[in-house]
Amino acid sequence: MFRAPLKLWKDGTYSADQHRARPTISDIVSHRYQDYFIYLYQYIESKLQMELPSRWEDARIEFIFSVPTTWKPHPTVERFRSITARAGFGRYPNHKSTIGLTEAEAAAVHMSRESPAIFRVRIDEIYQS
Repeated sequence: MFRAPLKLWKDGTYSADQHRARPTISDIVSHRYQDYFIYLYQYIESKLQMELPSRWEDARIEFIFSVPTTWKPHPTVERFRSITARAGFGRYPNHKSTIGLTEAEAAAVHMSRESPAIFRVRIDEIYQS
């Protein structure tokens, strides 16, 4: 809990309203994430703009984010979705921003595509059993 020094209370330069308006840790973290995603969006835009046959605003782009497996849909994933939207992802009509998979699901999909032989052997073993 934040406490104002007694001197500030005593001389009237600190009010109870200032104390209540102090941002929470959650607000600070959300703001830092938003700052990061704003810069990420700007970087992606600057790199892709040069490669697109059309204007950035008109290009069909889908941003797919993964989130930690431990995050609960409400409020954590929804807060994350809000942060990415405020950062600019999905801003234009042809741009879409979604939360696709959890990190564990994304890792499993990646491995199944990078090493399909491992999964094919396992599936064959299951069918032969």
